[in-house]
Amino acid sequence: MRFLRLALPWAIGVGIFFVLFWRIDAAETLAALKAGDLLRYAPIACGFIALWLAIDAYILHWLFSRIAGPLSFVEMVRMRAETYPVMVVSFDLASAALVAAICRRTGSPVTRVAGGMLVHYLGDLAAVTGLAFTASVFVDSPLIAGLRPLLAVLFIGFSAVLLAGRLGRGVLRGRPVVESLSELSVSEVARLIGSRVIFQASFAGFVWLTLPSFGLEVSALDAAARMPIVLSIGALPITPGGLGTTQAAISGFFGEFGDPAKVLAYGLVYGFTLIALRLPLGLGVWLLSGRLESR
Repeated sequence: MRFLRLALPWAIGVGIFFVLFWRIDAAETLAALKAGDLLRYAPIACGFIALWLAIDAYILHWLFSRIAGPLSFVEMVRMRAETYPVMVVSFDLASAALVAAICRRTGSPVTRVAGGMLVHYLGDLAAVTGLAFTASVFVDSPLIAGLRPLLAVLFIGFSAVLLAGRLGRGVLRGRPVVESLSELSVSEVARLIGSRVIFQASFAGFVWLTLPSFGLEVSALDAAARMPIVLSIGALPITPGGLGTTQAAISGFFGEFGDPAKVLAYGLVYGFTLIALRLPLGLGVWLLSGRLESR
């Protein structure tokens, strides 16, 4: 049974790739990969990997300093980077590893830190849906237009849960995990959502800048309307590290902008980028931290 739980996500990921290559010619995709301008793509990718770490760590540093106890930005950069190798396998495991690291550093109860992570997730979901909805208003796409009402409802719902936590703080206090929902003021909720919007928008900016490396063009607004949804699909805990789901989402949401083989080739390189750059960065920080602590 345990083997099945471990093997099933990989099987689903492989199955998704099978369907993708059944629909999109593998030889054409390989040709698109070879034709891609990786010399243009790689420096942008390296810069954005560092930018994503910095933005993510800043938000986490601010939030958990508020909820769990004093944490410096540098400490959070280190802790977040150390979760990158685990993130390659599972986003949920990476979050659990970060919760454990914050608990060890601050001495805060795991229920409180887990509650802080719940607040972080809700803020991220509000940011994802809010950014995608706002950008969707300015793009002409039947696919995105069809999702617009759902995005609006979800944004209002996630934001309302965060605000209700503040308004209902008398009821939530003393209740493990959900108590953290009552910690943030209205202005802090707005700050959390706004900062996560910046984080999500940076992924859209990356796609806008790098798609031309594969002969594809997309406007910044089109990228902002689609990429938050792609990231949400890739984060679903059904495949390891978004294997297959991310590529399928990129193919589905960006397929209208050019040759499907080029779009899939971009999705493959994008997924490889997250692994190839995050993995050594995380391992390097982990090894360096271990050496510094042993002195």
